Amino acid sequence: MLSLLAGALLVATLAGCGSDAGSDGSGTSSKGADATSATDDPIVIGLVDEKTGPTAAVQGAAGDGVRLAVETINDAGGIGGRQIELLERDSAGEAATAISGINEMVDEGAVAIVGPVNGGLCQAVAPTYAELEVPGFCLSPVDLPKETSYMYGIGVELAQEDEILFDQLGAQNGTFGIIAQKTPVLDLVKSHVERFAGDADVKIEAVETTDTSARTQIERLIGEGIGGLLLAPCGPLSVTAAKEAIDLGFEGPIVVWNCFASAGAAKQMAPITNGNIYTVAPTFILGDATDDDPQKAAIDAYEAAGGPADIVAAAGWDGMQALAGAIEEGGATSKEIQDTLEGGYSYIGVWSMGEISAHDHRGVSTDGALRLVRFTPEGTMEPVDSL
Repeated sequence: MLSLLAGALLVATLAGCGSDAGSDGSGTSSKGADATSATDDPIVIGLVDEKTGPTAAVQGAAGDGVRLAVETINDAGGIGGRQIELLERDSAGEAATAISGINEMVDEGAVAIVGPVNGGLCQAVAPTYAELEVPGFCLSPVDLPKETSYMYGIGVELAQEDEILFDQLGAQNGTFGIIAQKTPVLDLVKSHVERFAGDADVKIEAVETTDTSARTQIERLIGEGIGGLLLAPCGPLSVTAAKEAIDLGFEGPIVVWNCFASAGAAKQMAPITNGNIYTVAPTFILGDATDDDPQKAAIDAYEAAGGPADIVAAAGWDGMQALAGAIEEGGATSKEIQDTLEGGYSYIGVWSMGEISAHDHRGVSTDGALRLVRFTPEGTMEPVDSL
């Protein structure tokens, strides 16, 4: 039995019929590390972490999830008897730093990279993965960038989340506001408004990444009669902005993206919530998975390993486990991993599950991953049917 499944019970892998992983014995077609899989040497994996930078308070948890997965896999005997050696680089939230770190880790033998976590960084580093011919796992729900030949997504895509949220927000009084930072994600939000907002009147206010308040922008939105508010920054600004909106007398629903779907975020929201702050959360955080839930075994394994009730940490865990499963299935060179992923590769994770293929580098299902919840004054999240 696969050591990955025996040790973590997390990733179910199915190689597609079109996969020809490892068929090229030369191992020279990839610029990434291409040492033969037939060895007892450690498998070198890179991690683009976010230990520092403007959104580290939220997104730094992904690195914890990756490290926990590596520890769990190695304790269970590794991948095919080989241990994982994890290299790490802190992006500090900067694209140039992330790209430099990726190049360094590949030079040191990394056959694949987990990360970045930040959506804007995923957009920025995708061409680097393609140039190096090394598979990389974006841990953000951001829509994958145009250059995706070697980048894969873990977790539900932001477009899938926004489609649900915009429908709910638009049902308030036909108009809602969005606060978004001036990063590539702002353009993404605008594209989602065009795709999913329908007849709703959507007003977008941009803030700088260094801003610590959105009070002025929220005042303008309230003055324009918005019925709901989406706070897009995945960092402390959204918590501050939620409090500012309530202090300004806004009584409509306030929604934050699912980067706040965690026990820690629920405690942060507890002192300020008026019963109208919402997000979407996966089943594993709500703790109500049934025995027939296809993710139940994965959730149990994650909890047994000490995984926190944090969607960002779970993204790191899922990314590392999915990568480990692909290596177990098809081999440990960059080319073998790429062939396995593009050949048709199914996984069942804690946060999400899906099937990656050459035609869909995320391939995720929304089942059990986007449940509407409300933050409570007790520091918990409770499922609701609507805003």
